[in-house]
Amino acid sequence: MKNSAYVGSYRNDFFGEISIIEKDSGLATVQGPKNQTSPMKHYDRDTFTYEVQGENPVVTSGVTFTVGPDGKAAQVVVENLNARGEGAFKRVLAAK
Repeated sequence: MKNSAYVGSYRNDFFGEISIIEKDSGLATVQGPKNQTSPMKHYDRDTFTYEVQGENPVVTSGVTFTVGPDGKAAQVVVENLNARGEGAFKRVLAAK
């Protein structure tokens, strides 16, 4: 699947907004109050991994997209934010 299927902004009520961007011919996640940008590596199908940076040692986390019938990701689940089920983000549709 092309990177453009995943690129966009995603939001949930608990964590706010994250973005998936194209970076260095791949994808990256941008999240948190400091807009931390982390490159993502393709793992399998619609699943990628990225290295979580912060106070704890570096940990690899999964990022899994659900692609809708239009060929674009409708939702993304960020594994390290999903300990209690709050890690699902829905795509924010651009204003027309």
